[in-house]
Amino acid sequence: MSPIDFDDIFTSDRDESLSVRTLDRGAWEVTRKLEPSLPREPGYVVGEPKRLKRWLSIERLMAYWMEPKHGRGQLDVNRDSFMLGLEREDARYVVALPLSGTSDDCNAYVRADNAQVVLHGRNEGSSAGQIRLVVTVSSDLQNAIDSAFQHAKSHFTIGTSSSNAYWNDGLYWCSWNAFYDKVTEDDILHALKSIADLGIQLDGAIIDDGWQDVDDQRRLRSFRPNQKFPHGLKWLVEQIKSRHPSIQHVGVWHALMGYWNGIAPDSAIARAYKTTSCPNDIWLCTEGVDQPRALLCVDDVDIHRFYDDFYRFLASQDISTTKADAQAAIDQFDKTSPHHRRLWRPYQDALEAASAKYMDSRVIYCMSHVNNAFFHSLLGPGRFNRAPVLLRNSDDFFPDRPDSHSWHIHVNVMNNLYTTRLYCVPDWDMFETGHEHGALHAAGRAISGGPVLITDGIGKTNLKLIEKLTSKHPMTGNLKVLRFQSGAWPLRPFQGFGEAQLTHIVNERAHIFTDVIFNLHETALLQHFSSTDLGLDGDYAFWQESSGDVRLDAISDNKLFSLDLKPREFDRIVAAPLRQLSHWQVATFGLLDKYAGGAAVAVIGSTEALSIELDYFGLLGLLIAGQRDVSVDISIKGRRLPKGAVKSRDLAFGVLLEIDVPGAWAVLGLDGRPPYEILVRLS
Repeated sequence: MSPIDFDDIFTSDRDESLSVRTLDRGAWEVTRKLEPSLPREPGYVVGEPKRLKRWLSIERLMAYWMEPKHGRGQLDVNRDSFMLGLEREDARYVVALPLSGTSDDCNAYVRADNAQVVLHGRNEGSSAGQIRLVVTVSSDLQNAIDSAFQHAKSHFTIGTSSSNAYWNDGLYWCSWNAFYDKVTEDDILHALKSIADLGIQLDGAIIDDGWQDVDDQRRLRSFRPNQKFPHGLKWLVEQIKSRHPSIQHVGVWHALMGYWNGIAPDSAIARAYKTTSCPNDIWLCTEGVDQPRALLCVDDVDIHRFYDDFYRFLASQDISTTKADAQAAIDQFDKTSPHHRRLWRPYQDALEAASAKYMDSRVIYCMSHVNNAFFHSLLGPGRFNRAPVLLRNSDDFFPDRPDSHSWHIHVNVMNNLYTTRLYCVPDWDMFETGHEHGALHAAGRAISGGPVLITDGIGKTNLKLIEKLTSKHPMTGNLKVLRFQSGAWPLRPFQGFGEAQLTHIVNERAHIFTDVIFNLHETALLQHFSSTDLGLDGDYAFWQESSGDVRLDAISDNKLFSLDLKPREFDRIVAAPLRQLSHWQVATFGLLDKYAGGAAVAVIGSTEALSIELDYFGLLGLLIAGQRDVSVDISIKGRRLPKGAVKSRDLAFGVLLEIDVPGAWAVLGLDGRPPYEILVRLS
């Protein structure tokens, strides 16, 4: 495909004050100088996209969250957009990525006005700065997004991670949907017991909103817990860990400003730290409060001391994880007030410093979909060289809103196009396993590449769903969530929510592709899976969960599988590369009994034998294609598998082996933990 120029992408009616600089082949930076100005500038026309077919905008839903918007033909983007993706008629893809907080305090977004892309910005600094827009073009949308973020990162000090504090592969329980802000210490203990009674070994627990000492205007008074936790946090953590030894981390929730509506003026905190009154456009938590027009906050000169004291207190109570909510609250301050400019970075830096010092950066960033957080805190390991934090990827899981469940899956996979380029692990939010649509949410979390947090009430846990999500050690009972090492992506990123099409969400490990197909439409859909859907090079074998059928691309017609799904149903297809082994071809499908079974395979090698390195336990699927007269010898950790550990099913072109790995492990009395090797020899 021949290269194109910037003027081949947009019409030439560009605002004369904008400068365009070529960064690389297929990459440009659009800039404009801005003088300090607290109100946002009116906007500067970049141009109307040429040859536009379809578009996608990842844009601001409200102060705290973003969501996707799709369209065909003329642009209709009337909200602040974090990223704009354009599909052209010539099969090229354009990405427009506005930057914020580079070497100055300029904040930029894009919108559309009369079908034209318009760059908006505000200079929140005290000296002149620049608003920036990176534009890239490629024959592949993912490559265009990667290129845009790579050029964006050149403006920032990214750092290098030196931390191994990866804590998100265990199963976590959170109190929120089970008890909301009425939670008590007894509720916590009873809920954890009900889960443990099912033989489920949790790795962590998070006490959500409802534990803090606040006044009747929902403002923070002190660091200590309220009267619903009479024994204190340290006692509760001791009880949790003594009763449930598998739990490694106990966490708590808090808002960035301390609590929803800031600091209580007559409190110990207000007396201990310098505070400032911040004019507020929107009061965060309005139920039962007077809604004054200003929020009392810890001032920037004391915010580092506040956060260091707060997190030191939490650490002294054996709290080792936090969920830091309402992080975009400062963006609700009156934009004509200097507080908006003055507090953003000190608050973000104070949170980052305290969480790195006391929690090893085990923190969930929540309600933080704003450029000041994305570009200042989440582009890289930063000055603390921390591990990736969790980033809530969407608005909440709402169990009582029937129309929210399909939308939740759609929003999260589209938002992944943006958040997977940040230095974080996108978190699709907690969910209830016992909910009517619990399986839908479980499959979404499994393919997402993010953590799994459940929020089940007492006695409401669906054990079968937990088993589909996790790997259980056959000797110790220890649970680990099967998690892909990278974020999932939408197979059809320009497919809008209302379109009568199935939604394909894909992830990959060790060249094994897992495609979870959802019906997010309100009517039943019958469609087919094609061998070309995933765009794979080479020879692949395909396995479908609903039917158990196996197909070979080379000997099948284009329509490999039927997908007949009712609303909010889903299916799973795994594509595994065929490898030559002696006279046969073999393919490893991963663990068939797990939603994220493809994530279990770390390494596959073949010379005289097939070597499969696995990170989890489950039912391993192995295809042997070719003549059926084959002798199979399988060993695990150097020990031959016991009789009954392998079941075989004859196919027209070979045989499918189902290997009961945990059963074999238990019979052989093996010790240790993954990773482990399975060796397959054919003759």
